[in-house]
Parts: sequence; C-alpha cells; structure tokens
Amino acid sequence: MTGSLRVLMVEDSENDALLLKRQLERAGYAVTSERVCNAAAVKAALARQDWDIVISDYAMPDFSGLDALRLIRRKDIDLPFIIVSGAIGEDVAVAAMKAGAHDYVMKSNLARLAPAVRRELREAVVRREAKRAEESVRQALMVRTNFISMMTHELLTPLSVIKGGLAMLLESGAKTLGKKEHEMLLMTIKNSDRLEKLVRAILDFQDVAEHKTRFNIGEYDLNEVVKEVCVEMTQAAQAKGLTLVVQLADFLPRIRFDKERIARVLSNLINNAVSFTEKGGITVITKQGVDCVQVSVKDSGCGIKHEDMRRLFHGFEQLDVGLTRKAGGVGLGLAIAKEFVDRHGGVIWAESEFGRGSSFCFTLPMSKCVVV
Repeated sequence: MTGSLRVLMVEDSENDALLLKRQLERAGYAVTSERVCNAAAVKAALARQDWDIVISDYAMPDFSGLDALRLIRRKDIDLPFIIVSGAIGEDVAVAAMKAGAHDYVMKSNLARLAPAVRRELREAVVRREAKRAEESVRQALMVRTNFISMMTHELLTPLSVIKGGLAMLLESGAKTLGKKEHEMLLMTIKNSDRLEKLVRAILDFQDVAEHKTRFNIGEYDLNEVVKEVCVEMTQAAQAKGLTLVVQLADFLPRIRFDKERIARVLSNLINNAVSFTEKGGITVITKQGVDCVQVSVKDSGCGIKHEDMRRLFHGFEQLDVGLTRKAGGVGLGLAIAKEFVDRHGGVIWAESEFGRGSSFCFTLPMSKCVVV
C-alpha cells in the first residue's frame, strides 16, 4: 500500500470522479474523497477537513478548475493542485500552471495521474518543511532582535549614570586625587566611553539591518564632506603617531546622498585604518568615475589575509584574534558602512595584501540617488 490519501475532487461528473478514485486505488492508495462542483461546496469542504491534494476538472458548466485554484490560493492554503481534463490546449495548460496549478493530466492518459500525485505529495512535504524552517529562523531572529534591543537599552541606562558619576568625581576630585588615582579615573572614563560606543554600534547595526534607519537625502559636495570628516579624525591618527593625508579631486560634481550616513561610512573606514595601522599613515583620496564618484582610504597597516576578504563586511566579524583584541571593537563598522553604501546604490570593496596594507573604497552614483 502507498498509504491513505484524502482527495478533494472538483468535478461535475460523478462517473469521472469515480474513475479517478479507482485509478489511484489501483496505484495502492487508500482513497478518501469528496466530490464538489461549485465555489460554495469547495469552501465547505475546505472548512470541514484537511485534504492531501486537490484534483480538479478544468471546465465545468458553472465553475472551472481555475476558479477553484484561485479560491484555494486566496485562503492561503498550500495544497497540491492537479488539473485533469478531457481537452486542454497548451495555452490553457500554461495559464493554469501560472495560476498555481502544480500539474495537469489528460483524461485520455490517466496512467500519469498516480505518478503526478506521488511527486506533488513529495514536493508538498518539502515545501512545508521549508516553510517550518523559515518560520523557525524568523522566530529566532525576532528573539535575537528583541534580546539585543532590551540588552542594549538596559546597558545604556546604567552607563549614563556611571558616566555622570565619573564626570562629577573627576571635577570634584581634581585637586585631591593623587596622580595614580587621577590616571585610573581617566582610564575608567575612557573605557566607559568605549563601552557606550560599542552598545550604540550594536543598536545602529540592528536598525540598519532591519531598514529602520531613515535617510535624509540632499545635494552635497563630497569633497567638503571628506574634508570635514578628516579634520575630525586627525586627532585619532596623530594619537597613534600616524599621518592622515587627504588627496581631493580638483573637481567633483555635486551629488545626492545622506550627508550624515556617508560621513559615518568614511569615519568608520578611517577609524578601521587607524585601529589596524601601527606605523606610517593613512591617505584618503577622492576621484570622479564615468558615472560615479569614488572615495578610497589607504593605509600602511597589517593588511588582510586572502581567505578573510569575503568576511570583511559581515556583522560581528573579527578576522584576527590578536589584532582584534588589540584594536578593540565588535566588528560592526564595516558592516554598517556596507549597508549605508548599498542603500545609496553604491558599491564598497577592499583591496589588500597581507602585511602590506589595505585600501577600502566606495562609490556613489552621480545619477539621482534613490535609497533602497
């Protein structure tokens, strides 16, 4: 025996329905069936019990196979649907398949019916399992999202209190603290700031990944934005004994983008370069392409291994444990940069040779910017 089979037959001919049932029984199925021939009867049958498959005639006096198919699809029921017809042209068959029918069988060739049913039942199982897996992933992502949101907000509240207390302690104890205590207090404040930045980076990444970030598109001179960001980042570079050189194109056309987001992209790239460069410097270059403008951030740092290049722009990715621990961070800067550039219709990439530095580049289109 192949097994039990619950078949909803959309068929106006009782004899044809009996013929189909016997064909399936000869193939080894224990068939339970109900014959219906109008919309009301289809709805009632669907409400009354679950079915394994629907086998439908194509043309009936007051109802059609396509009518039945559309009715079932509107109810969002994923049932295998096979059309069995005495006469069906190729154009009608194509229309039925486009509407969602899984197969069609000619009544003159019912030997195809049982194999078609077996195949569609197998595929229905695969679809249901895929849907369950997708729902499990969706639920897991929702749990993760809710947890991250709760965790980060719960962390920010006590952090604000801690930072406020440290600032007051620094101010009130400026004259009474010894040198060692003063240094420890400054170190604590620095690490509190760092922790706050990490928490906010996680929040930002979550918002970006879920497309919750709102963009404010305007027309700007990219050279001016680059200059502003580089002025802000100069101190961070100099603190490590690095140079920060800016090479701007003589002319760049004004283009449309979100100034704050693109400034964030560039600052993330420069910050990344500063973190992984121990000596030498960083060069920021702008130039105009055929249909885009390009910004490059080149450094003389440690470079990136070839096998790690593909993971560069993934969230929460750190490529080298030793370098990561030294540089700090949670690996979100590049992932956020990629999301911002992608949504501007641009491209971001990296070029590197391990031990010889890296170059991170991104482009923005010169055509009208539409954030996706």
